[in-house]
Amino acid sequence: MTVFRTGFGRDLALAALKRGDKVVATARSLSKIQDLKEAGADILELNVTAPLENLHEIAKQAVQFNGHIDVLVNNAAYIEVGALEENT
Repeated sequence: MTVFRTGFGRDLALAALKRGDKVVATARSLSKIQDLKEAGADILELNVTAPLENLHEIAKQAVQFNGHIDVLVNNAAYIEVGALEENT
């Protein structure tokens, strides 16, 4: 498998596509996941900080691709460097 960019979510999506699963991938910028579309994924632009109404609309669009969602992976992350007790 060729990994086009870094990230656990990308690797997971590529592995799912390789085994024949249907994938809907999201990112803040579609240009960042264009390679996943070329590999067979459906893609949607999604900013998780958007108003809730926008998020509901994106979820509806994702369901429309295949009629349902069997597995949902939320890979959004934030890295805190250092011990929690020591950070503000």
